[in-house]
Amino acid sequence: MMSHEIRTPLNAVIGLTKLLLEENPRVDQLENLEAIEGSSRNLHLLINDILDYNRILNGKVEIVKNVFSPEKIVRRLYKSIRPLVLKKGLEFKLEINSQIPELVIGDAEKLDQVLYKLLDNAIKFTQDGFIQLSISTVLQDQNCTIRFSVQDSGVGIPQRDCERIFEYFTQVRSDIARTAEGSGLGLSITKKLIELQGGKLKVESEVGKGSVFQFYIPYSITPINSAKDQNNIGSKSIDKEALRGLKVLLAEDNRVNVMVARKFLRKWHIEVDVAANGAVAVEMVTKKRYDLILMDLHMLEMGGIEATEQIRN
Repeated sequence: MMSHEIRTPLNAVIGLTKLLLEENPRVDQLENLEAIEGSSRNLHLLINDILDYNRILNGKVEIVKNVFSPEKIVRRLYKSIRPLVLKKGLEFKLEINSQIPELVIGDAEKLDQVLYKLLDNAIKFTQDGFIQLSISTVLQDQNCTIRFSVQDSGVGIPQRDCERIFEYFTQVRSDIARTAEGSGLGLSITKKLIELQGGKLKVESEVGKGSVFQFYIPYSITPINSAKDQNNIGSKSIDKEALRGLKVLLAEDNRVNVMVARKFLRKWHIEVDVAANGAVAVEMVTKKRYDLILMDLHMLEMGGIEATEQIRN
């Protein structure tokens, strides 16, 4: 419930800011919008960290086993983060060992989350030089251990603090903490997520010369021909023109959420109808065939879970 209530207004801020940035704002407006975008991004990361921290403390984190491509996750992250690295004037290197299995069984979403946190940290604490993302593997029959490395030429960490940085709410570089926003939760959450997957995270660093964060996670290897139902994060590139004419039902009772979602959907030439609650959504589905239903969980009269059960029945 708290996650839902916190994210609802933030969703509007992030979504509307993105739309405004894409609508060719004036130069004087651009600076303000970029400031809003940066602040909302930092707030989004902070909220994610606090919610993850709460889930970890209460033992609510579940490790999901699905089939995915580690290389595709790494390449997608490299592509999405590269503009941020280049904007800061840094070189972004990518090294992928040719022996990486095409498909493995593990938690793709957790891997994506861990790599993003480490890369975000590297960008935050590096002013000059480079950032490098590397992936290699050790093969063992039908199992493998994949090693990931995020290296930077940033400010570095004193040797005595290399273990303390993994403690909750800890920022060891107080001299730069004021300019690098953060909760002090990111690395502690990252370490815990890696350990929950059977892996281990370590850091090597020297003040003024940068840091190397390395971790490994064991995976099972899956034959390509047996992975028909694979869950590859970032494996497909969708042409927005392919969305034209799709019929979407949006079940949502928050007026601002409806406005943001409708603007994005219409921008992609998608036909969108709106249901104010789950009961209305169930009735509308009996009268019209939709390609997709975007269903809010918490709505008056009937929530999304009950509505989805009735629609499937």
